[in-house]
Amino acid sequence: MTAYSINGYGVAVSLRSSKTILVEGVSDKRLLSRLMLQRQLTGNVAMNCCLDEVAIVSDDPMLAGLGAKQKIQIIANMVGDQEGQFNWLVDREWDGVDLEAEPMSTPLVEPMPWGKKTKGHSIENYWFRSHVLVDYLKMFYGDQLPAAYFLNLHDRFKSMLQLAAAFSFAAKRLAIIGRCQGAITSGDAEWNGHNYLLKSTINTTLLLRNVPTDVAAESNSELQGSRLQTAPIDALQWLCHGHLGEEVVRSCAANLAAEMGAQAATVEAIERGSRAEKFAHHSNSVVELEQCQIEPLWDLVAWAEA
Repeated sequence: MTAYSINGYGVAVSLRSSKTILVEGVSDKRLLSRLMLQRQLTGNVAMNCCLDEVAIVSDDPMLAGLGAKQKIQIIANMVGDQEGQFNWLVDREWDGVDLEAEPMSTPLVEPMPWGKKTKGHSIENYWFRSHVLVDYLKMFYGDQLPAAYFLNLHDRFKSMLQLAAAFSFAAKRLAIIGRCQGAITSGDAEWNGHNYLLKSTINTTLLLRNVPTDVAAESNSELQGSRLQTAPIDALQWLCHGHLGEEVVRSCAANLAAEMGAQAATVEAIERGSRAEKFAHHSNSVVELEQCQIEPLWDLVAWAEA
């Protein structure tokens, strides 16, 4: 892969006959590519757009030590819109979102004259919907799980999102998001008959990552607060941390599979396995949603039309 400086990348973009969208990583690139394909197939339009991951611009001291989002914002400011030929997408994270608001509400799409931020925390939030998860699990594990599993999964999905949000908010407040990624397992979630809670077993894992805090207690405290208990499911979808939220939801789904007597291999696969297949399925599900549910990604797709 060619490594550009910021100025070199600007020159490369200006020489292209196509438009260009700069994104943070491979997941953003693949989902936008799938949306563009859908637009071509259903709208009878042509696309002439190059999707670049920000890693393509690395040979520049101005970007040293920065995250992908910060890199894109610096690059975009220096490269400019190239007379309408250059655009960009970054994760919103929690920009402009009041996590202490009560009641919590669905974040609005920020109006931006140029460039886009995801509606929710990151790209993963677009598929935090019960039917997407249920359809995926039916497709890959429908022969291994009883019908009651899928009915319970649908009924408990809001509770899964509540725990995902609680874990996300606690990790943010404690400044341990990076150390929490990949930590939760199906054995760390517990259904108490009404809600999913986080068990103290996760503290053992996090202690090995130099986190001495009782994260389970901190997360359960967040969970029991009225702002999460009263938050609508569509708000929870967008407010969870993308990676942590997905890991919590999958761990809860795997915990339910264990509760229903699934084999250990199936439980483990639901929790962590089949990443490529999961992403392909979820991307395919997202493009079938109404355009208003995929804001502002469809706006970028429309911009990319030739």
